[in-house]
Amino acid sequence: MDIEIEKKDEYTNGVNVVAVLGSPRKSGYGSKLLTQVLKEFPKGTNIETYSAYELNPTTCNACGYCKACDGCSKKDLDDFMKKFINADVIVFAVPNYNMGLPAPMKALLDRFQRFYEQAKRQKVNSIIPKERVAILIVTSGSDGEIGFEVIKHQFLQAFTYLNIELKGTMLARNTNKAGIDSTDMKNAQDLYRSLRR
Repeated sequence: MDIEIEKKDEYTNGVNVVAVLGSPRKSGYGSKLLTQVLKEFPKGTNIETYSAYELNPTTCNACGYCKACDGCSKKDLDDFMKKFINADVIVFAVPNYNMGLPAPMKALLDRFQRFYEQAKRQKVNSIIPKERVAILIVTSGSDGEIGFEVIKHQFLQAFTYLNIELKGTMLARNTNKAGIDSTDMKNAQDLYRSLRR
């Protein structure tokens, strides 16, 4: 997903942003809202975009590696994790599937277990010293309120040992009937502003 950044705002060029699309549709509603948020960052912002479906994370099988060693026994996410650990801002755009996350996105969150185990082993609150902020966009074909709350809490749980504060969230609902509209796009723009609060 290539994003052209043209706007200028309060963030400076040294900011690292990791954006993750959790939908299989590269041109779907979630992708459009994610693009809208990323366009708010100033030109020169370091933005890395990922598709959870293209990452296709190997599922965590509780092998025990991260209980004894730093990192994960599965190496498929090593490059992603380097960028993720160094990010200042993380933006997620995910669809609501049966009041939860699509399988590849859930698999990605489950792989954050390594950070929990490392923090527990080292008896620290987080093994990532840098404070980071995150944005969460959820799209739903139906009303989606319950699913939105479930998904939001899944992310909050995953962030527990990652030194990440969830600064802004939005739900674009009833997309099966109405798609997304100008209000949804405005809400996506406002998510960028939530980072400054």
